[in-house]
Amino acid sequence: MPRIWWLEHFPRGLEVDASLFQPLHEVIETFTSAGWRVASFGTVTEPSSGTLGDMLERLRLRTHSVFAYFTPDELETGFRRLEQVVAADPGAPAPADPAPLLTLERP
Repeated sequence: MPRIWWLEHFPRGLEVDASLFQPLHEVIETFTSAGWRVASFGTVTEPSSGTLGDMLERLRLRTHSVFAYFTPDELETGFRRLEQVVAADPGAPAPADPAPLLTLERP
């Protein structure tokens, strides 16, 4: 799983995010057993989505499904930690987000 920068501020953030997805080996097994083959696997990087302040405002809308898996205390702690980081430099560019990319093909 990629390390999404803002998830690191939430208790269990990276763990919760990883629990939402099948392990890579299981995904590969599902497809290869159906006749597909792995063409490539790598990482793509989604460009920065603006400033740290912009990102915090979007995250406050809780548009990411991962937020449903945190307790109210974890959400409060995570947003408090994130607010402290952003307050230090709200105009700084938000880090780019890496994402895994598995490409499959049918022989």
